[in-house]
Amino acid sequence: MLRISSFVIALLLPLSGYAHNHAGEPATLPEKAMAFAQTVPVKFQPGKGVADLQSWGRAFGDVVESNGTPYRMTTWTPFYSNLAALPDIAQFDTLFFGIWPSIADFGKGWDGFFKNGAKVQAALDEIVVPSNQRSMAVLYSLSPSKGQYEPNNGLIRILGCELSEGKTVEDAYAAGVSAAHKADEGGLGFNASFMMVPGPGAAPSQENHVYLVEAFRSITDYGVGYDKMTRDTRRAIRQTTGDVMSCDASRLYLSNAVYWPVSD
Repeated sequence: MLRISSFVIALLLPLSGYAHNHAGEPATLPEKAMAFAQTVPVKFQPGKGVADLQSWGRAFGDVVESNGTPYRMTTWTPFYSNLAALPDIAQFDTLFFGIWPSIADFGKGWDGFFKNGAKVQAALDEIVVPSNQRSMAVLYSLSPSKGQYEPNNGLIRILGCELSEGKTVEDAYAAGVSAAHKADEGGLGFNASFMMVPGPGAAPSQENHVYLVEAFRSITDYGVGYDKMTRDTRRAIRQTTGDVMSCDASRLYLSNAVYWPVSD
């Protein structure tokens, strides 16, 4: 199967799992996740790069569509990111990031690829170094998507957060929704934000961690939005999350679509 696989966002899918915060009450972690994601860090073969992956993605898309599996895939390429912050993950040139709306779709997608994807996998192995390193995560929306788009050097901002003693994923979600709301009110300018909870295949260093993710349509949107952030807004966001989790310095990735159908 596609040894790569992926992560992807519901910034792309309907965010039906979003839980609104009514009357100032803490948001409740939805019983059903927004989506299920899979990522694989990969290194390029000599002379290959993101453009080759995008070209390959058209062939991969044919396999996905023939199997009838809802799916999207993009790459996340380090832009401003210290890879030393990820001690259990091999050094990589880019991450495959893709999502399914359910675990059932995940299973159907892999079965279909095992059956029909041999040629597509062989073509991929000429672009990236073959790897079986991959992990899954559960995605929960923190703010509603502001519309679909096909990523082309979109910007992904990630905060890795370790839960404080006695705190749970439910606590992290409530704090994340509140922080996203404050950031949105402050004009941060992201297209969508969500929380990732590591699952099967996660590295030991990811234990007791969640990841807060903001997706911007462009680097310009990111820059303009953060330029609008006031000191009071930043302080309010820190206070919202500070009692629940300790977050590291943000990392920035460029997102480019591999297989990304956009519905009308």
